[in-house]
Amino acid sequence: MIGLSTHRLQWTLQLLRHRCGRAGTAALALGAVALLALYGQILPGIDEATARLATESAETDRLRREVAAGQSGAARQAMPAAATYTGFLRTHAELALQQGIELTDIDFATRPEAGQRYLRHTLRYAVDGPYPALRAYLEAVERLPGARIDSVSLVRALDRDGAVNALVQLSYLVEAGS
Repeated sequence: MIGLSTHRLQWTLQLLRHRCGRAGTAALALGAVALLALYGQILPGIDEATARLATESAETDRLRREVAAGQSGAARQAMPAAATYTGFLRTHAELALQQGIELTDIDFATRPEAGQRYLRHTLRYAVDGPYPALRAYLEAVERLPGARIDSVSLVRALDRDGAVNALVQLSYLVEAGS
């Protein structure tokens, strides 16, 4: 019984090769393998990926709702008023004095944002001092409400051991007209 089906299969393959040629037989075999791969591995993988995407989308939606709920009302951090800019500059200078670093070549600029609702005050200046003090100063400035350090470029000072020179750009965002 096994021999008969084997002979039948061989005869069918020879007939197929005779009618289609070697290239046609190879193309049919490749097509059969592709169909087996499609139904055996690819389609279940697509279903699994679709389920994972649905789970991730639900998680993203949940996180968006949490963030939106956290930003409403009292949970939103209050923007500093425009009148606080002078106090910010004073605090900024005191932080530099506390850390024993020197601020030089200070350049100020102010520009309105968000349809004149906010003012962004930008300070560009050079800082000289030891690296640990400079790092502590920048960390303290970054914790001030409304302040953001936009960029820092460090250069090792050649004349003093352990000292660095830095160019700092700092922004302070406030509500206009308050």
